Amino acid sequence: MFIETVGHAGIFLTDKENHPILITDPWLVGSTYWRSWWLQNYPEQIKLEEIYKSESIYITHEHPDHFHPPTLKKFSKNSNLIIPDLPNKELENYLKNNKFKFDVIKKNYWKVINLKNNISIFSIPLWNDDSILLINTPGAIIINLNDSKPPKLILKKLKKFIKNSNKKSILLSSYSPASIVNSFRYNNEVLSIKSKNDYIIYLNNLCNILETDIFMPFASQAIFYRNDSKWANEFKVTYEDLLSGWNTNKTKLIPCYSKISLDDLNYTFIPEDKFITKNKYLIEKKIDEQMFKELNYKFDNNDLNLLLNKINKISFFTKLFFRKGIGFKIDNKEYLYLNNNIVDISTENTLLKKNNDFLIEVPGLVLKDVLNTNHFGDLGITMFTFIHSRKGLDPRLVYLFFILISLDDYGHIKSISKAFKWLIKQIYNYSKFYYKPLKLP
Repeated sequence: MFIETVGHAGIFLTDKENHPILITDPWLVGSTYWRSWWLQNYPEQIKLEEIYKSESIYITHEHPDHFHPPTLKKFSKNSNLIIPDLPNKELENYLKNNKFKFDVIKKNYWKVINLKNNISIFSIPLWNDDSILLINTPGAIIINLNDSKPPKLILKKLKKFIKNSNKKSILLSSYSPASIVNSFRYNNEVLSIKSKNDYIIYLNNLCNILETDIFMPFASQAIFYRNDSKWANEFKVTYEDLLSGWNTNKTKLIPCYSKISLDDLNYTFIPEDKFITKNKYLIEKKIDEQMFKELNYKFDNNDLNLLLNKINKISFFTKLFFRKGIGFKIDNKEYLYLNNNIVDISTENTLLKKNNDFLIEVPGLVLKDVLNTNHFGDLGITMFTFIHSRKGLDPRLVYLFFILISLDDYGHIKSISKAFKWLIKQIYNYSKFYYKPLKLP
């Protein structure tokens, strides 16, 4: 039996006859985040045809680099689509509304997905509407953390489970920036929250806690091609970066795009010079089409009211930490949000304009899209949304702003009572997982 990584965050599991059993988070064609993200290595057509025959598909969470409907539509109708029981039901509702056949995997229970080869999966939903996936095979345990960044409480439980399984273990996790951590600017200079080394240290600590046999980097296999997002490529953590800073007690680092035998953990990998990239002309054409749409869209009063209503939902936070207001640079106009109101300061109120705590620079069409779909938090992942900060402002407060507004996206903090219920439920779920024995099926 074998696993390999494909696309971006895809784990592809096959049996000894190369029969496709499972694929996770298949983004295998095209791009995402308004033509900003493109795959580092596109699978060959013959590989795609094999993947599309997978018996089961598991989606960890609904970010479009993990939940990619254009790719999902290419799979066999016989494929069993499986999603975690996330706190937010938007993923589930989307699949229902678009007539996808799917199952919601029950919390804290193993689900057999292939009886012949004795393959089962276990899903751990998290507070941030992400999930951990455990894959149990006869030869090894596979731990898919993707973007989840689980707390130590869960990691310690997983460590105990891995140790008690007496099986080989393989850990996969993202390893490179995919948020606003490097999007901050002060006088056009970059203000980074995290360095490359911070990510490397985190992964070393992660592997030292879990003590898996192998770590394979994945879920960071994107390249940024828009003119306003190309800068982010400089901040990508590479395999060479990981290798130079690797310092674990037990865990072996192997390259991305590896294919591992689950019998003996021997592996082969696709070297970087064999990566398949999209035709540059095609990429430029698609990006030009998107930019044309953005340039020709006029952010209007209806959009402005949607923005006002959105920010007002977390006004308790903005009033406390951003007393000078939040600026928005939308195409060629600037606005200031202050005291539950938003005003155009493009041509006047220069004093206000200079005094905002931070300013979000984003294309109007993109802002309209996230407001209408209730995915404001996705702005932090685009790599072309910039945060212009005043001197002395702690960037972590802005990061918290995006976390809170994402929680509102998911409907968790629409009111004090709803926020309290959501918090209690998360505490209960974590406690239930922690105290219930996690054993092999």
